[in-house]
Amino acid sequence: AAAAAEEAREMGPCGCKVCAECADAAAAAHPDGAVGDLWARDGDVVDRPRGREFERRKELVRATLPRPVRDVFAAVVADSSRGFTERYSKQGGNSGLVLSKWHRGNEATGGYRHRRCEFRAPTDFPIGPKTTKVVENHYLSFVGEGGVMVESTIESPEVPGGDSFFVESTLELLPEGEGDDERTTLVFSNAVHFHRWSTFKGLVHITNNMKGPEMARDWLKAVMAELEVDCEIEVNEKGSEGGGSSQCSENSEESS
Repeated sequence: AAAAAEEAREMGPCGCKVCAECADAAAAAHPDGAVGDLWARDGDVVDRPRGREFERRKELVRATLPRPVRDVFAAVVADSSRGFTERYSKQGGNSGLVLSKWHRGNEATGGYRHRRCEFRAPTDFPIGPKTTKVVENHYLSFVGEGGVMVESTIESPEVPGGDSFFVESTLELLPEGEGDDERTTLVFSNAVHFHRWSTFKGLVHITNNMKGPEMARDWLKAVMAELEVDCEIEVNEKGSEGGGSSQCSENSEESS
């Protein structure tokens, strides 16, 4: 229990700030700390999006994977997927990854399952430091019958104007079909939220519109490699709303 309390305090389960009071409350309510089985239980959030910009989010990529939702979830979202997260982070040139385990929701998180992620990402600024701190808070909820949604706030406090905004990303894993034919429609969206005025607002939106679809596509390619499937990815280059499903097949000599 002491170790769970220490980890919770370090990772700050209240969402955006490290909060000892919230960490102590979470550890007392759940002395085992992390959640073993992440599937829906009494008290979990269902069909209640959290993000402030959820209604304004722009779909970036979409694909239908020939795997059940729970298989995709286990491979890239659950605590068992830590290896995938570490490999993808290193592939992107990041360093110093610190990723907490998922913790059960409490009053401070609005009932959402929560974990926290920190790392340093490379920058392309001509002057100044070559890396910048990135802080992500992930909130997990459930969608309809068997779907999962992970909403994240992504902050880069060291970049110019970074203290005035954060990016909200949304990952949806939605079931299609039944039994042996169950598939997962994966949809990745994002939006930028400014909580105060910034001279960099226009630049931030332009950068997000340019880099968002590319980054989402690269992540989805890594997901496909992890699952050993070959998919046609639908990319909304302009971040426009909507989009249709893609065709996927398992990796084979014919699809390679």
